[in-house]
Parts: sequence; C-alpha cells; structure tokens
Amino acid sequence: MAETSSGLEGALSELDDGYLRLQLLLAVRRASTDEPRRAGMWHALAGMLAAEQQRRRGAAGGPPTEDTLPPASVVAEVREELRLDAEALALEPFEPEAS
Repeated sequence: MAETSSGLEGALSELDDGYLRLQLLLAVRRASTDEPRRAGMWHALAGMLAAEQQRRRGAAGGPPTEDTLPPASVVAEVREELRLDAEALALEPFEPEAS
C-alpha cells in the first residue's frame, strides 16, 4: 500500500496548480456524499490534494496566497474529461441491479 500511496503522491506533485485546485474542489464536493465508503475514498483523496497544495504554498516561502478559482481553461479541460467519462460509461454494458 505504501508504494501505491507514494505513487499517487508523486502523480499529484506533477499536477499544475489550477488542475490541482479544481480536483480538490471536486473531491471535497464528492466527499459529502451520504454513502460512507464513497465519502471515505473522496475524503482521503481530498486530504492528499490539500496536503500537496499546502506543500506547494510552503515551498513558495512567501505569505499564504488567497485561494482563487482555477483558470477558465482548466475548468474547460476538466469539463471535457468529465464529458468523455460520461460517454465511456454510457457505452459500458452494466448488469441491471438485483431487486
């Protein structure tokens, strides 16, 4: 598990600041779900994203910067990713839920 965690931390360190902020926003939003297992997973991811954001702010050495919204180009990029994810899910042959 430690290898997976360090791999994820390494991947997070490679994200640009705007994308990191937007993914943190989405993870925090998803962490508020009523389903505990899903909420726990998103909460853990939000914690890792927030830690990376704090690490970057500390490495900058200056006073804390005010949180700003990600640039519109990053928002458009993530919207496109989500749209493509929705299309991919629509093409998957999922089994109907058992009642």
